[in-house]
Amino acid sequence: MVGWVTAAAKAAGATPILVLHHQEDAVRAAFPNLRAVRQESPRGTGDAARSAMGEFPENGPVLVLAGDTPLLKPETLRRLLDTHGDALCTVLTAHVGEPGAYGRIVRRPDGSVARIVEAANATEDELAIDEINTGVYCFDAAWLRDVALPGLKPNPPKDEYYLTDVIAAAAESGADALRALVHNDASETMGVNDRWALSKAEAMLQARILEAHALKGVTFQQPDTTRIEVDVESGNDVTIGPGACLLGNTKICLLYTSD
Repeated sequence: MVGWVTAAAKAAGATPILVLHHQEDAVRAAFPNLRAVRQESPRGTGDAARSAMGEFPENGPVLVLAGDTPLLKPETLRRLLDTHGDALCTVLTAHVGEPGAYGRIVRRPDGSVARIVEAANATEDELAIDEINTGVYCFDAAWLRDVALPGLKPNPPKDEYYLTDVIAAAAESGADALRALVHNDASETMGVNDRWALSKAEAMLQARILEAHALKGVTFQQPDTTRIEVDVESGNDVTIGPGACLLGNTKICLLYTSD
């Protein structure tokens, strides 16, 4: 999952920085070429961002992504960066049929974002809002490092620090300081929290891989029975039959010979 997220960030022009705690050594070993910092104790999303402050650029945008959202596409992150412009914070939102435990986007009468309210703290009217916080953000690096994160206060009962409090601070700085990009595909920001969600994410990513090969000229006789990993390369006019499983750094091509 982390590999998909970091690949999307790189394709969008960002330099990934991993914030690690649980299974830190295993993740570092899996991604030896990526910069990483340690979160000393898991005290919320705001604390995770504070752990990486020393790696922020002096100026410019900072994307904050979750490591369990492997379906994010580079083009979505590029759109978020374009929307951000000179704002302090830009949040990616989506409309969903069943908002559940997601934070709700509360807007002012003029349509600007006023705040994000967590489901546990929402009123009945706020729970009826179907626009959710996807947990994907873009911040102004200097403001986040020098103003917003140092001003965070712990939230009871666990004394955790939340990025949603940073967003509230941006909203108080002016109508244009906080922006929102409404994404039309909420499934792209789906978090993987259990084995069933993992299976669904794998199926969606596999469909993307197969489509990319098909658009390059590969014919799949039974795509539903075919598995191709992300590093596999294929040439034009290749036909892949039922039940194929292509793993690792594999290349498929046609050989043409002449007498």
